Amino acid sequence: MSDKINNVEIQIDGYNVVRHDRPDGRRGGGVCMYIRTTLFFNERLDFTSNTPVEAAWVELKMENSNILLCCMYRPSNANCEYFNEILDMLDNTSMEGLDIALFCDLNNPIHLIES
Repeated sequence: MSDKINNVEIQIDGYNVVRHDRPDGRRGGGVCMYIRTTLFFNERLDFTSNTPVEAAWVELKMENSNILLCCMYRPSNANCEYFNEILDMLDNTSMEGLDIALFCDLNNPIHLIES
């Protein structure tokens, strides 16, 4: 995803698109999610404003409570520091006290945890 791709090009009828383009303009990467237009949500830019992590966050308004949804991508060539940035971001969002649903492509960072 990049700012060269307009929302109109990726729009699906009946859904809102929430996206976070790759910040450095490199080819590939970036994330987006589609939320049905009948659902109420707020995009949570505050969770991604100070991090290099490719993630889009929304707070979905449910009948009795809210839930945080995250679509996240970790490039396969990302280093240990990138994984630590993901953990820091998750720590910060967990302070909201809401349930969190993560939809991620982490490219198997198990070797980072074991080292």
